[in-house]
This record gives sequence, structure tokens and C-alpha cells, in this order.
Amino acid sequence: MRALIVGGLGFFGSHVVEKLSRENYEIGILDDRSSGSAGNVRCKTRQFALRADDRRCLEVMRNFKADCVVHCAWLARGADADARDATGLNGLDNLLHGCVASGVKRFLLIASHDGSEREKHIQRLAEQVCDAYRNTRELQIGVFHITRLYGPRMAQSGSGGILLEWIQDAEREASGAGSRSADVRLYKREPADQPADWLYVSDAAEAVFRFVEGSGCGTYDLSSNKAYTRGQIIAQIGRVRTWLLQEENWPDSEDPELFHKQISEPEHVQGLCNDAIRHDLDWIPLRGLSEGLLPTLRWYEARQRARKADSTQAAALPHAGWSSQHPTPKGWRSFFRTVLPFGENLLAFGLVLLLEYALQQRLGIRNIDVKVIYIVLVSALFGMRQSLFAVFLSTLAYMVGEMMSGLDLVSLVLDASLVVQLIAYALASLAVDIVVDARNRKIATLEEERVIQSDRFDFLQDMYTDTARIKNELQQQIIRADDSLGRIQMVMRELDGTDVQGVRQKVLGVMSTILGHNRMALYTMGEGGRYFRCLYKSADAGFEPEKSYRVELLGPALRVLEQGGVHVNRELNPELPGMMAPVLEGTTLMGMVALYDIGFDRMTLYFQNLLRIVTEMAADALVRAYRYEALAGPGRYWEDTAWLAQDAFAHAMENQQEAVNQGLSTGVLLHLGFPDATGMSDTANEGERERWLHKNGPVLSGMLREADHMGLDALGMPVVLLSNASLKDAERAMLRIAHAGLKVMAMYTMKAEVAA
Repeated sequence: MRALIVGGLGFFGSHVVEKLSRENYEIGILDDRSSGSAGNVRCKTRQFALRADDRRCLEVMRNFKADCVVHCAWLARGADADARDATGLNGLDNLLHGCVASGVKRFLLIASHDGSEREKHIQRLAEQVCDAYRNTRELQIGVFHITRLYGPRMAQSGSGGILLEWIQDAEREASGAGSRSADVRLYKREPADQPADWLYVSDAAEAVFRFVEGSGCGTYDLSSNKAYTRGQIIAQIGRVRTWLLQEENWPDSEDPELFHKQISEPEHVQGLCNDAIRHDLDWIPLRGLSEGLLPTLRWYEARQRARKADSTQAAALPHAGWSSQHPTPKGWRSFFRTVLPFGENLLAFGLVLLLEYALQQRLGIRNIDVKVIYIVLVSALFGMRQSLFAVFLSTLAYMVGEMMSGLDLVSLVLDASLVVQLIAYALASLAVDIVVDARNRKIATLEEERVIQSDRFDFLQDMYTDTARIKNELQQQIIRADDSLGRIQMVMRELDGTDVQGVRQKVLGVMSTILGHNRMALYTMGEGGRYFRCLYKSADAGFEPEKSYRVELLGPALRVLEQGGVHVNRELNPELPGMMAPVLEGTTLMGMVALYDIGFDRMTLYFQNLLRIVTEMAADALVRAYRYEALAGPGRYWEDTAWLAQDAFAHAMENQQEAVNQGLSTGVLLHLGFPDATGMSDTANEGERERWLHKNGPVLSGMLREADHMGLDALGMPVVLLSNASLKDAERAMLRIAHAGLKVMAMYTMKAEVAA
């Protein structure tokens, strides 16, 4: 499993990294290092120095292929509030887009604010963005509202800064110096000694792990469900600090005197409650205030000792289990990295001496100074420092060799050959160093140019992508504008008909062609004006719109439709379509056209106007067909009843079959039977048959929707056609018919006909 932690070098993010790393997650960290520190993370990670709103994050997410993303850097503190808020929202949208593009399964936003109305508003906008992605994309999103966190590696700002002030207060009170932070507050509008909820950071990291591993989604509060005043916290800090001073080796187990003696505390008063996360993720905080203050104070004391010991290493904190008097694992590694080249140099020098001895004593070759070759190789491989060391060793070896041959030290020093040999060694070293240094500078320059060119390429690629997108949008608008007359002619020709059912079927096809959108549905206002019922839908695979909408639940959208406007679901309400356009007969609302899965790029004034114009043209065609049908009505029905005559019903069947073939609708046929006891199926009892049709026609008509039809088939038998109905809808219709004392002899589902 792979996890990408945004802000993983910060206080809370580093604890999340450590927790997931212990659970065998492969960790990636996305952090611009503006506030976090690389020293906060000690486990193996892949780090990317990018800000959340950087376009390159998408490429990082595609390459890393994370299973989950945890956003711990929602609103970084800064002086420019407007820039910070914009960066936060842009970064969140950028990360969510990257999650969708790279196939991330789960996303978690760690939300917190400073209590101001401004940041509460920004947080609400962020949660709306998360809700939009959760409802429109296959991405499981969670939002954590976390109370004040404390623990090792606390920052100097926010809740951590307040607790550090209180720790210092406890120290001053213990020394008799008095307190100076009585009016320190996290939220400016709260009372100075307002009871507050404090949660240990490891417990919060455990909640993140539960979310990453679980399947629950939504918004959760993380809290301890307990509130402490400043005085209570300082008193407990003093008690824990006293034990730390008295005990050199603090026990890992809970001390009854310390941990089981609880502070008298009020009920939770801040509105955060962990009941939801306890139910969904089975999470509860494991550490109380005392248990959390213990490691926090240990960390604080270790940091203070480190600062006193070496001011240049103020940010370096000793690892748990290592004392500040002993080298840390990181120190040992640094020591070995420093000493190792010298050891390798000495080893190479020893081999050179053996080679030189073999050449001179065994083979009698005395004209070759192997040490020059040794100096050249060391200079090329290890650089200036080791080359000087090699020169020193070679000169020393030369002096020892001369002294072993009988020359005393004074004579050797005064001998010009020593100076010549030293100069030769130094020149060899210097020449190689100059060449290597020039090569390294060239490599460094080329690397800098490569980075610059890479950044330039990324910038140009982003610019090209944006330009190409804008070009395509403008091109499409120009094409649509240039072809407007032809489109209008096409619409008028396609919708020029007198058959209401046929016109209804063509509406969606025409609108889909003009709008370039293939997920829409045509709804009609049901009898009584209480429901919008779906007549036809686009033939898009996997698209299943709502069967009906209750009129009273549309709220403000209904008023917009009644006024002839297009309603845009800017609130991203999951219970409503993305856009709705009215079908009006004069000022009467007959139905609506609903568009689903509308992208943000389509929520433009141009697209709204285009939708409104096309819908008005379709409405005009429907009204003409309705009026023609009303005038021709008596000829379409059998003897002034609600039953369609055989020809009219056959035509309705043909239209419905065509809609089924195109994937625009479904159809179910219910064949009704006459009571066998009366023998009305016999043509000799034609009068009884007619009386049955006259009697039951109004009863059956009151049970059906406007889109349904009832008529006589080729054999003169009564049949009900249920349009856009599922098997469950058909079963409910059969129950209503049975309760009315009528009998359904057979039920058939209309299937799409395959063209020969």
C-alpha cells in the first residue's frame, strides 16, 4: 500500500507518516518545507518539494500511484490571508483532480481553523469542494475536524505554541518566578481561561490510519470529549514534570498515583464530538491528558538540553531511547562518511607500497614511481582533500625510503631532490584536481541548465495545455455560431410532427446533438402537479436518472423553472440534476429537461442560453403536437372511452419500440383478460364486452401515469403500455390493477430489436 502525505514534514503530518510507515505503508511526502522540517521524519520516504497548488503535483501523483492521499497542509499560517486562502482552495482542488486522474481510492482532508469567521467560511467552501468530488467522482473522501493537538515536535504557533507557553509557565511557577501567559488564547474571541479540548497527536494519527484502512466516508470530529482550563493543564504539567525530575528512568507502564488520579474536568463544551468516528471507524482516544503530557514533556526537556549543548543544532531532537550525551544514529553515519575516504586512501596507499616493493625488489624495476599514479587516481576519485593527503603520504614514504638507504634526516631535508619530488607530487595532484574541478563545474552547470529547462518545459507544457483547451472551446463556439442556421433548420425539421410521443422521443436526440451532452432526461408534469415523471432518457451506457422528482422538494429551482429560466445547481446538491430547463405552454409548466454530470466548464452563460433556446424550440414542437392530438382525440380513442383504438395503439407501440431500440426508454406490456365466467371473450357477447370497457376504462385510466397508454390490440383485447417502467414499477401497477378487481393475464417486457 502507498500513501501520499501532503505536509508530511510538519507536526501532525510527521506523526501520520510514522504511523503509516509502521503499518508497512510506502510513504511519499509532498511538502514545500515552508514550515515543516526534514528532521521530523526518520523513516524511509520519497519526498517531493512542491506546493499543493503546483501543477506538477499531478505528474508526481501519477508516477507515485498512491492508494490514498492525506492532506495535512490545508491552511498554512501566513501573513497574506487572501493569498493563503486562495492557495488552500486551489491546492485542494489540484490534489482532488490529481486523485481522480491517478486512480487514488481514498482522500482525507485534515481541516482546522483559527476560529475566525473568515476561515470558517473558507473551510465550508473546502468541504463543498470535497462533497462535489465525492458525489460526482469515484473517490472516497473524508474530512476530519480536529481539536487542539499536542505532543512531541509541536510547532511554535497555534495550539502547540500555547502549550509550550504553559509548560514554561509551569517551570516559572515551580521556580517562584510567576506566570506571564495568563491571557494567551488560541482563538481571539474566546475567554482567556475558556475550557478547551486537547487531543494527543498519536491518537489523531491512529484515526487517520483507521480511515485509510476502512471504508467509511464523510465528515468526522476528532476530540477527547473532555475540556480543560489553562489552570488545570498547568497543574498537571507541574505534577508530571515533578515525577520526571524525581525519576531518572521513567517507567513505561502507567503509574497509579499519576495516571489514575483524574483531574476534575467539565463536560465537553466546544461542539466537537467523536461519536460518529467511534461508530464508523471504531476509534477512541487512548491517552488522557496525563498520558499525553508525559512524552510531550520528555521531548521538551530533551530539546532544551540539546539547545544548551549545541546552539547550532537547535532543530535536532534526540530520538526516543537515545540520550543527549551519546551520538545519535545520524551522528554515527556522518562520522563514518567522513572517516571512510581516509581509510580507503590508506588502504590504496598500502597496496601501492606493496606494488612498488615488488617492482623494485623482485623485478628490479626502479625507474617507475608508482606513487604518482596513486596520487592521480586518488585526486580523480576523491577530490582535493584526499589528493593532498595522498601527496603527504607519498612524500613521507619517499623520505622513509631515502633514510632507509642511509641518508640522515638533516641531509634529506637539505637535499634538493626532496623538493623536486614534492613539487612533482603536488603538480600531479594539482593538475588532476584542476581537470576534475572543471569537469564538476561543467556537470553542475549542465545540471542547473537541465533543471531550468525542465521547469521551462513544464511551464510551456501547462501553457500549451491551457491554450489548446481554450482554443478548442473557442473553435467549438465558432463552429456552433457559424452553423447556427443549419442547426435551427435541423431542429425544426426533426421536431416537426403531430405525434406527441414521437416528438418526445426526438427531443433528447436533437438536444444532445446541439448541446454536445449525452446525459439528459425529459420529465413531464404529472396529474395534480405534484411530480415530475421521467418519460425518456439519453441512450448512454450506465446512465440511470431519477424516475421522478417531487415538486415541493425542488424549492427555489421550481420558481426559476416557472419563470422560464434555466436552473444551475451551483450548490452541488446531489438530489438535483446539474441543470434544469423548463418546458412551458404559455406560462404553464408542462415538464422539464434535466442535464446530469455537467462539468464545471459547461456552467457558462453561453451554455445556459443555448440550453434555454433549444428547450423553447422543443417546447413549441410539443405544444403543437399536444394541440393536434387534442383536436384529433375523438378519432384516436375507441367510442369516446379512455381506450386507444387499435390503429392509434399500434402506432403508440411502434413509437415505444423505437425508443426501446434507441435506448431512450423501457416498456412493459400488461395484457388484461375479461372474466371467463361471463364469456365476454366470445364475439357473441360483444355488448357485454363493450360495457366492460366503458365501465373499467375510467378506473384504469386513473391508475396510470401520463406517459402510459391503454388501448386495444389487433385482436381487440385490452392492453396497458407502461412507458419507462422497470419490473418493480410493473409489479406495483399490477397490484393496483388487482385491487381494482381487474385481472392481468400476462406481462411482457419490450426488448430492443436487432437490425438484420
